[in-house]
Amino acid sequence: MSDKFYQTQRWRELRYRILRKHGFKCMACGSRERIHVDHIKPRSKYPGLEYCENNLQVLCEDCNLGKSNKFEDSFVVDDLSEQEKKAKLQLERFDEYAREKAFPPDKAARLKKILERDAKVFYLKRKARELTRAVGHYRDPSLALEQIMNIHLHRRKCDEASQTFGEDNT
Repeated sequence: MSDKFYQTQRWRELRYRILRKHGFKCMACGSRERIHVDHIKPRSKYPGLEYCENNLQVLCEDCNLGKSNKFEDSFVVDDLSEQEKKAKLQLERFDEYAREKAFPPDKAARLKKILERDAKVFYLKRKARELTRAVGHYRDPSLALEQIMNIHLHRRKCDEASQTFGEDNT
């Protein structure tokens, strides 16, 4: 660890914040021994992301050294993607649930439509967040502008889906 970067106060504070946020355990294997804060996109290839919290994850020494700077694997689980997965799982299991509860067909259809919209809203929110993060990585203003336009498109779709969802509940 001869790199001066790792000795800076800024890095040490950020490192501790990331360790606390993720429970002081390896996000790949769950180990609590010899933990490191890893740059998902390596500093050697992406020096502008060295202090970006979204580019950091907690790995144990074995997982971190195995990953090295050759891979850009992320073990960060985004809360929104967990909500999206839950919504999709509810949707997948809904037909069986509706049969068990003997829902009338019209009620089952309305509920299924709501679950479909929930899944779509979570997907669109996640996509907008991913695009927002990506904008900061572009040095070419035209590429950043294109990404910003994509963000606004996804947010508008998300708002439309949410409004439609609200109209069905009235």
